[in-house]
Amino acid sequence: MESKIFTNNQIYEQFKFEYRHSPIEPWKDFIIEKDIGVSTIGEEGRYAWEYDQYIITDEQKWFLAKIKYGI
Repeated sequence: MESKIFTNNQIYEQFKFEYRHSPIEPWKDFIIEKDIGVSTIGEEGRYAWEYDQYIITDEQKWFLAKIKYGI
C-alpha cells in the first residue's frame, strides 16, 4: 500500500500570497478551504505550513491541483 503522507514545500509557495491576505486561519483550515485534495498533518496552529507535511484526502482532486498549480 502506497503512503499518502508526503512533504511538499511548493504548496505553501503557491498559496502564500493568497493565505497572507485571507481571513482564514490557521493554515490547515486554509488548505481545507482550497479543496485541493490534501490536508496538513503534524503541528496544529497558524504556522503548520512550516512543517510542509500533508496527507492526500482525495486522489483525484490532488492530481488535478498538481496540474493546475504546477505543484
